[in-house]
Amino acid sequence: MESSGKALGESKEWEGAYLKTRRNMRVRKRRLAYFDWPEPNAHILDLGAGDGLDRQALQEEGFSFVTCIDISPRLLVLFEGSRTVADAHKLPFATGSIDAVLANSVLHHFDPPVALQEIARVLKPGGKLYFMEPRPCFARSVLDWLTLSCAPAQLLPYFRARRVSLLEEIEVNTHWLTVYPQVDGWLRSYGMSLDKQRLVTVGVLAQWSKQ
Repeated sequence: MESSGKALGESKEWEGAYLKTRRNMRVRKRRLAYFDWPEPNAHILDLGAGDGLDRQALQEEGFSFVTCIDISPRLLVLFEGSRTVADAHKLPFATGSIDAVLANSVLHHFDPPVALQEIARVLKPGGKLYFMEPRPCFARSVLDWLTLSCAPAQLLPYFRARRVSLLEEIEVNTHWLTVYPQVDGWLRSYGMSLDKQRLVTVGVLAQWSKQ
């Protein structure tokens, strides 16, 4: 995971907390089902794949050509399959070589305009970007307050783990929420167009196409 174009390499504590949160496969599959996926033989890049849960979900839907990218070798070794340790700001793929890119709650770890430009570069004409990201909203403010400031919430394992991860990424998370209104303009300037998007409780699901 990166910020300002440089790899941070999250701590072991962050990665341990990551493995205790966002594990609900039912919710994950429901959100993935919102998107218009290409043919099963398409080359899909799972950006910031972590321990590969999205890849597992996609494979269960018949997608066999899913390449997982993450900055953390410790997370990538937790599953078998095509995987590459790489920086999202310098993707090791040829221009116009990827059919679809999935970015599930990872864009906020990056320097957004740099990473989005790289995504647009590697996508084929007509290729898709699917992302699920935080957005500034009241519900997210409440969730973050519960995580950081509500002592009773820390009795629950989920909030204890989320506190560890949120404290470590507070700077990049705050930066993302600040620049979020600019994402639309960046993507359009890179030759992308919005197909559709849906606001969810604390985030957004968005599908973009390369022109």
